[in-house]
Amino acid sequence: MKLILFFLLISSSESLTCITDSLQKFQFSTSPLNTTNIETIINQRSSNEQIKWCQVQLIMHHDEQLLEIISIPVYSNGTSNFTSNPKIIVTFTSNHYNSSIVSELEYACSSSSCDRDFIRKRYLLLVEKDYTDLRSNLTKLLVKEKNSPFTCINMSSIEGTQLCYNTTCTAAFSISLVTSISNKLWSYGCADNNQNLAVFRMTEIFYRQKWFWFTRDFSYTCMYDKCNDNSTTMSIYNFMETSFNISNILVGSDISRTDVPIT
Repeated sequence: MKLILFFLLISSSESLTCITDSLQKFQFSTSPLNTTNIETIINQRSSNEQIKWCQVQLIMHHDEQLLEIISIPVYSNGTSNFTSNPKIIVTFTSNHYNSSIVSELEYACSSSSCDRDFIRKRYLLLVEKDYTDLRSNLTKLLVKEKNSPFTCINMSSIEGTQLCYNTTCTAAFSISLVTSISNKLWSYGCADNNQNLAVFRMTEIFYRQKWFWFTRDFSYTCMYDKCNDNSTTMSIYNFMETSFNISNILVGSDISRTDVPIT
């Protein structure tokens, strides 16, 4: 009897407990949000000694008022798609008539119930984030009535510009407190073929090693002549630095932008 109990304890200690033991997706309306339903889902437990990582992805469709929670356990023969550094991706998409905003939160962990704890601290912050100012500013900066072809900035060309057919202009950059933004621009030019939307995407990662810090990468496409110039880039940069904060979602609590370093 003691021997059986010993092996049960060993087995239990080696098993990782996640929300689910297989890929599962749960959807919740946020109009209104029923937190009881979410708590019921994230409180369910599945243990398996072959699970090595609990992975979770939260996707908030702000215009559709829909929250998705996706549980993606990783077994010993699999590879984690996410890391233990929480990542959030905010995507703004617009044509001349409509726009949408989607935010995605990703995380992987390897201690029992870590996925539940991560979700519980962050899902309300994700749902309640107000993107009104972001939508207004990006619409003004990226969307104007103009038929293709566009003349776009492309510093790799001799002329410094490029004529883009059946697509939009694009640029991408990173934010750093120690390096000027002009040195961090890493691409200009035409977007992929048949890209006829204005798209802004920001990826922010929270690194939780010895010192906490964040990194932010941005890319955008825009829909009028030379819209990917330094003026547009600096306008986006200044707005994101002074008026937009999602670091608290990554941390799981209220936090000021000045509380942690940014690189």
